[in-house]
Formats: sequence, structure tokens, C-alpha cells
Amino acid sequence: MNNKNILFITTMYPAPNSEEHTSVCHDFTREWKKMGSDVKVIHFKSVFPIIFYQLASLFRSVAIKIVGNDNIDLVRRYEDMFFIKDGVPIYSFPIFKYFPHRKYQKNTISEKAKKIDNVLKLEKFKPDIIIGHFYNPQIEIVSRLKQLYPDSKSCIVLHEKVEIIQKLYSKELFQYKDYIDVWGFRSESLRRGFENIYWKSNGSFINYSGIPNEFINKKINPNLAIKLRNFLYVGQLIERKFPSSLVPALKKAIPSGEYSITYVGSGSKDKDIISAAKKNGTLANISLKGKISRKEVLEYYDHSDCFIMISENEAFGLVYLEAMSRGCITIAARNEGIDGVIIHGINGFLCEAGNSIELAELIIHINTISKVELMRISKNAIETASKMSNKETARNYIEAI
Repeated sequence: MNNKNILFITTMYPAPNSEEHTSVCHDFTREWKKMGSDVKVIHFKSVFPIIFYQLASLFRSVAIKIVGNDNIDLVRRYEDMFFIKDGVPIYSFPIFKYFPHRKYQKNTISEKAKKIDNVLKLEKFKPDIIIGHFYNPQIEIVSRLKQLYPDSKSCIVLHEKVEIIQKLYSKELFQYKDYIDVWGFRSESLRRGFENIYWKSNGSFINYSGIPNEFINKKINPNLAIKLRNFLYVGQLIERKFPSSLVPALKKAIPSGEYSITYVGSGSKDKDIISAAKKNGTLANISLKGKISRKEVLEYYDHSDCFIMISENEAFGLVYLEAMSRGCITIAARNEGIDGVIIHGINGFLCEAGNSIELAELIIHINTISKVELMRISKNAIETASKMSNKETARNYIEAI
């Protein structure tokens, strides 16, 4: 790609000293920087009235349910931050709104768009490409900036299902259509849902994540058992990911009890996993490892026969790709983010999100497949992942714009 000035705006970016397991925004900006582009990141940190933080501290479980994951702030940060991560400058700005999952006020949007413009003028940075990840407030912010920099190419990448977008914007979304040149979607299912309600764009594309080259299993023959026995889950232990659904499913699928489930990740649903295992007498089969480094996770992929995460509202799910890259037989949720990358029975398997009964039946079926056929599926998974490195997906991203 020709070197570009890229302005990247997001509400999700790792903190200066963070070692987050995955961060798609960080991966893309880092790769573009390596390719020679000048990249600047604007990160918006949502800030709420002080009462929300006080209530979240007192009623954390309720706050987690409202937010939808365990990553909730108990301390209110209301100062600007600037830091550099992997050579990419990041401007992190607080952005105020009164309630979670609501739109920002128009004067707040205007103020932040002006603030970004001031930063760009101060840095003498004229963007060739303006990208926004996550719909709120990026659709409005990028639209404002497109009017200030009409020669730039503007792009929004949606991580959200259309039903979520409709709740905030409904028909109002049409007023931003002319200011967004390219629409990206984190999965094919997200694009289908959007186009069924709003419009089809000739310039739309699927914004897949990538993985580091070193993740790819270079072995000709991945290490697979004759039957699936060692199972792995990697991700937050939160409600929408249904981590405890593995417990009854595996009990039913392998009644002999000759199996293990390793959970890598942390979250409030760890108690549900333990409770379910105690209930059906399989506590000895379960290992909860907590949150570990991305590099350490590789060892767990390599010692597992099968990776399972049948979560809903999953925009993409990079851990699936990581598991596939190591040759794991991978089971994901149907009609969610990785559906389209995983082709059922070809390079992995698909199951209804959260459905432990269907999951059990699927595992029983997989264990009737010959080892030769499982090896073929495993190799297909590695081949799929090998075409989706960080470098390749970052290049494809810019070329799509």
C-alpha cells in the first residue's frame, strides 16, 4: 500500500502498560505503522456522573449485568492522556454521557470533533483516511471530521448487531450516509443484518482480525488424539459467552468422565462453572487458570484437542483464529462473528450459541469421525488461519478502503 496519513478513532484501545490478550484496534494501527504509514489514534473513554461509579462499587454484580462484561470502571477518570504504544501516538480523551448505552449529546460530539481538529492542526497532520471503530460516537464524529477534511476517505467499522444500532439511531442513521465513504463489518453476519435494515454499499467489506505469524503451527501433522478428550475455553467468563454450558455438554457427550476442560480467562461466571461441575460430579475434570499472557495461552492450545466457545454477540472472536492456527478442532457459535471463516465440517464446527444439548450432540458426532478426517479438518483450520496474519489483514483493510 502507498504510505498514508491514517486517523484511527475508537472507544477500545489498550492502556499504556496493558498486556491485553487481544486488541484488534492496536493490531491494525501497529501494522500500518510498520508498513510506513503515519498513524494517529484518538481513543474515547466514556465517563458518567459520579453516582454511577459509587453505585457500581456498591452493586458490582448489577453493574456487570448492565455493562455486559466484567471490565467496569470503579474510578472516574476525567483527564486527557497521551502515550505512545509500539510507535503509534494515542490521544485518550474522556467523553461524557449521562447513561450507559445511550447517545452522547450533540454539543459533546461537536466539542470532541473540534478537539480532534485542533490536535491535527497542531501536529500539522492532514488525514488521507479517517477510520472509526464501534458505532457510538464514531459514526457522528467521523461524519463531522469528513466535513472538515472532505478530501479524506472516511470509514466506519461496525462491531455491533443492527438491532443495537437501531435502538440509538433508527432512521437517523441515514443522515450520516453521505459522510461515510466506506462501511466495514467485523463479520458477514453483521453485514447481512445491517444491509437488510439499512442499505447495501458497493464499498462495504469484512474487517477480519489477524494473528501473529509465530502463532501458526508449522508442523505438517498437528498433534490430535483419536477422540476429543482435552477441551479448552479461552475468553472472559461472562454471561454472553456461556462458559458453564460446556460442563453439562461434556458430561453428556463423554459419560465415562475421561476428559478435561481448561478455562483460561477471568470473570464473574467462574462461580457458575464450579456450581455446575459440583452439581453433576465433574469438578475434578475442570481447571480454572485465570487470566494469563497471550504467549502462555499458546501452550494450552497445543495441549488441547478441541477449543470451544459458543458465545453470542461476538463481533469476531480472535481466540477462534488462534485456536485454529494451532490445529485445534474448533467449535464456535452459528450466525456469530466467526461464522463464514469457520465452515461447518470443513475447518471447524458450529453450534447454536449457549445450547449445551446441541453442543453435546455435536461432540458425540465429532468423536465418531475418523482420525484421518479430523486431521484433514485440523489442517484446513491451520491453512485458514495462515492466510489471516496481522500483516495480511491490515494490508487488506487499507486496500478495501
